[in-house]
Amino acid sequence: EFISFGREICKILLNLKEKHNYEYQVYRLVSEDKYIDEAYFDQMNISCYYEKINEQLIKKFSNKNLEIKVWTIDDKFILEKMVNLGIKTITSDIFDKI
Repeated sequence: EFISFGREICKILLNLKEKHNYEYQVYRLVSEDKYIDEAYFDQMNISCYYEKINEQLIKKFSNKNLEIKVWTIDDKFILEKMVNLGIKTITSDIFDKI
């Protein structure tokens, strides 16, 4: 399941997770560089549009063991590129177009 929250709610969810040892992942939905930077500062995983992804961003987040989810890729070449960059979770409608 996927539910999107703003920065403050994500921070509360992360604190609850740590305090009570809950098992869930929190990804901050980001679309602008300033929000990507905030999520990095807050040590949050991110979910963002694939055009924001580059090797530098992936290395930056992976150095802090933070994950990046990517949406929505409908081009198989871009999909392969994201996989080759190390992105593990990608949303796509590509299979509906085969």
